Amino acid sequence: MLQPGKIFESDLQMLHSTLFEHVKASVVFDPEELVAKNLNGDLIFISTDEELQLVAKTAADVLLFVMSNRADKQLVQQFAAVVSLPKLKLKSMEETGLYYFQGHYNTIRFAFPSTLKSPLYYNVKGEKFEYPIYKQYTDKLLMALGMHSLVSNRKFFIYHANNPHFSAETPFFIYSEQYVFNKKALLFEVEGNEIKSLTKHSDSEYAREMIENEARVLQGIESLLNGEVACLPKVLNYNQSLNLSNNYPNGAEMTDQVEDLHIQALQELYEAQLGVAQVGNILNDNSYINTIKAFKLILAENLQPNGLSRKHLEDISIDLILLMNRMNAKEPVYTSIYHGNFIAENCLKKDNKLYINNFEQTSTDKPLLFDLFHYVFHQVEQKPIPLMGELDDTMKFLFKNKSLMTLIEKRGINFKLNLALFHIHHIITQIERFLKQRYINPNVNFTLQFYKQALERMNSISF
Repeated sequence: MLQPGKIFESDLQMLHSTLFEHVKASVVFDPEELVAKNLNGDLIFISTDEELQLVAKTAADVLLFVMSNRADKQLVQQFAAVVSLPKLKLKSMEETGLYYFQGHYNTIRFAFPSTLKSPLYYNVKGEKFEYPIYKQYTDKLLMALGMHSLVSNRKFFIYHANNPHFSAETPFFIYSEQYVFNKKALLFEVEGNEIKSLTKHSDSEYAREMIENEARVLQGIESLLNGEVACLPKVLNYNQSLNLSNNYPNGAEMTDQVEDLHIQALQELYEAQLGVAQVGNILNDNSYINTIKAFKLILAENLQPNGLSRKHLEDISIDLILLMNRMNAKEPVYTSIYHGNFIAENCLKKDNKLYINNFEQTSTDKPLLFDLFHYVFHQVEQKPIPLMGELDDTMKFLFKNKSLMTLIEKRGINFKLNLALFHIHHIITQIERFLKQRYINPNVNFTLQFYKQALERMNSISF
């Protein structure tokens, strides 16, 4: 018997909104209370046969989630479609298997149907695997999509009539990243062993803003980019959902180190929207001081998530203000597009081209090199206990890159100043995310300590 609370209502909502958009309503038959409900959930929950009979009066307009073997099969097969935890063997309906990968703190979900016989995955440079072969294949695929440490432990079954509106009639796979918080899912269309296109679907105002931002950025930069090295997805259609061309090439490779190809691709992006701004304008336009004041207000009202160190947040706020006060507000800085999530998982290499994905957090008019610093910081931050020594080692590797040195000399970039500005932007952004989370990873305070040490060092050097 499955333990209560291991299935999230958000997952069921995601399945409804991505695969069954044509069905008007969703009902969950859950007598054993296996589903953890959202605070403001939209699904209707029932637990008795009498309630199921009542809902069945409008069965043709309802998607039914069945979490128990107790459901009357005669009633069940009258519904528009059924997503079931137990296998029901409904003779009058077609069946599709949907695998479900359970996440951890961020409740990541990943699923694909049995029709996808060969998993898509990419070569990961420098990665070593010590677990079973099936886990290797799974992890390679998940890492290519920016996900880690998931375990396949369950399978849903989908039953439906022969309906042209049902998305799962063609091979696909779907995953939802931090769905409980963002309510965002991706639907990949697969033909053979290749992804043809993907659709980003939003189920919340926050997710809609992210997807709209990506659509606006990609549409705005497409005509400006020469595309010799950097390959960006094209917007095929944008309405409520964002439909993109495939930018996940089979046989592509990831690396955890910045290489010439990364620098060249970023230079192409920079050249497309290059500008100049004064340091003071950058600080004011991003409202960094106001955001820090908001941090202090949250602490004063004890509204921070449990487990988040108050002392660390107070120290970091002081160090951030000190760093900003040390800067020359009138010094000019080259600015351009900032991808915002430039990490190995979003940078796939193939045939001397860099395929860059996920522009949802992209912004403009940020100092050059922000994406490179983000790439370096991410390598350290994702570890349970980030250490300054590891950041130093990664930075030393960065300085060996000839393309980076050429870029710095060409633009006369003040490397230390740009790095200090990145510290301010990145750390404030990350703390905002920590404060918005419902559940805090116990290791987050090690990350805050790492930020404190990084700021202290930036405050000890001259620009």
